[in-house]
Amino acid sequence: MSIVEITALYEVVAHCDASTTVFLDIDNTLLTCTQGVGSEQWEKAVTREALACGVPGGDAWRVSCWLWQALQNVTEMRQCEEGGGGGSGCSTADAVARMVAAGAVVVGLTARHPTLRARTAAMLQQNGIALGQGIAAGAHDDGASYSLGDPPSPPAGAVRPPSSADMACPLVLHRGAIFCCGPRKAAAAHALLRTLPAARWRTAVLVDDRLQHLEDVAGSFVDVDDAAAVEAGGGGGGGGGGGGGGEGTRFLGFHYTRMDAVANQPMELDAGSRLLARAFCSARARADLAHAARAAEGGGAAPDVGELQLLPAPSAAAAAAAAAAAAAAAAAASS
Repeated sequence: MSIVEITALYEVVAHCDASTTVFLDIDNTLLTCTQGVGSEQWEKAVTREALACGVPGGDAWRVSCWLWQALQNVTEMRQCEEGGGGGSGCSTADAVARMVAAGAVVVGLTARHPTLRARTAAMLQQNGIALGQGIAAGAHDDGASYSLGDPPSPPAGAVRPPSSADMACPLVLHRGAIFCCGPRKAAAAHALLRTLPAARWRTAVLVDDRLQHLEDVAGSFVDVDDAAAVEAGGGGGGGGGGGGGGEGTRFLGFHYTRMDAVANQPMELDAGSRLLARAFCSARARADLAHAARAAEGGGAAPDVGELQLLPAPSAAAAAAAAAAAAAAAAAASS
């Protein structure tokens, strides 16, 4: 197995044929935001801002993740390559089409939550990127969503946020893309391979801008270095960590670095994004944001202003003194 760097998606086409299944990451590999706000690098910057506000690490990541997800429902996206990639003249959509024309099964493989599947499919379609041809009959374009199981996430560590109950979900295949919700790409790749004829497993390819995802998936395949071993393996069995569909399969990983100059560099938040991040770190601001959300839906109760005390009435002596002072002021004004 091997992982090599590429700067153009077209470079993968030479490795595609009818025995190849290609898995393509989406964010910063196929599509990228048309602006910085809402990008993956923006999400990381919001996490840092939340940490600076004192939010614990796992919670800070969850705050930024849900904010990022909210913006995915409204942001526009464009192809990472709009033509001229690596001298080939290919856009991202052209490169994907050429992989399909070479006979490969081409599937999206994203860490996005499945609740974003309809919006993501719309952005892919808007950019002319067609995925999933060659999987179960009709499943690439019938609009249905298919479960590929619900494997556990790998343990949290220095490069992975912890799993949380509000992120729990099955692996979902929708319009040719698998939605993993986190670092479960290895399990998702094997789950999809198990649904394909063995001949389609001879080579599994992953293209991703995140090296950690590539290493995770690479480690789940049994190492097969030459064509004779691939033929002997027959495409069956179980890959380490992936739970099947990896033994006898040659793995090729492509680290897509075209977007590195933007995607993998620390981002400085604009003033509006910084205020938004801080608002989610404030209990009072979160309550007001919740009211704003309910108002947008045409409902919502009055906010709780907390326990109040009645202002005490003035004593008789205080009332007499106030009256005397008022009379004196009136007399002074008329003289």
